[in-house]
Amino acid sequence: MLGRSGIRLDEAEALVAAGAEGRTVQRSDLDSLGWSYYKQGKLAASETTLRKAVERESHDATIHSHLGDLYAKMGRGDLAAPNGKNR
Repeated sequence: MLGRSGIRLDEAEALVAAGAEGRTVQRSDLDSLGWSYYKQGKLAASETTLRKAVERESHDATIHSHLGDLYAKMGRGDLAAPNGKNR
């Protein structure tokens, strides 16, 4: 919630990373972490993390939306396909 709200982003990043330790990382963890990176301006880390989230759940509209927002911010709108499949 912190990362999605755009507040206390360092804390949000640490909480998501700690929550993922010792168990299988869920797509929601990856989405939250990727969005936290996005909010901090860590665009390369955000892309890597969000792409992993899409690989785990290709039908999640929220993850695709976050990835599309990232690509728009990076000036790479061509990577967001109209059918929802990011290349």
